[in-house]
Amino acid sequence: KGILENLLMGLHLPAFTYQSSTLSGFHPTRQALLVHQHKTVGVVGELHPNLTAQLNLKEKVYFAEFSFAEVLKPGAPFKTLEPLAIYPGSERDWTLTFKEEASYQTILEILRSINSRLVKKITLLNLYRSEALGPHKKNLSFRFFYRDDHKTLSLEAVDKEHARIVAYAEEKLKTFLA
Repeated sequence: KGILENLLMGLHLPAFTYQSSTLSGFHPTRQALLVHQHKTVGVVGELHPNLTAQLNLKEKVYFAEFSFAEVLKPGAPFKTLEPLAIYPGSERDWTLTFKEEASYQTILEILRSINSRLVKKITLLNLYRSEALGPHKKNLSFRFFYRDDHKTLSLEAVDKEHARIVAYAEEKLKTFLA
């Protein structure tokens, strides 16, 4: 999902959300519909293990399809470009263990709703499942990008803001935590 998000963001396409899906050609828990303005505009997911076995593929295969025609309708407003930032940004990564049924989209919406003038972008870095985590658990790692439009941020300022956001997010997300 992260690769697709970065591609679509790089093309300056409008925002979309993920919605659970049950398409038969995909892994039952590793698939999603892409939705824009309440309309399905694409799909992303891992091919079903039975299908990859039939095709004699040894590695996992991921697939994404996106309808540019649905998003770029005539008359649709284009995203305006902003000037390049003159002050550097800073990144912080954060990982939490969630219940398997916790929706990535819901978690991301909660994170993006946190009020901070310094957070410019939040992206999913990694989704990790393993026997070591235990059944019905997954780790989600997020990357936060911080920047002040008016000055260079100090390490202390970024760390303080990140700690505030993490504390707030952990409180808001506690029902999803494993």
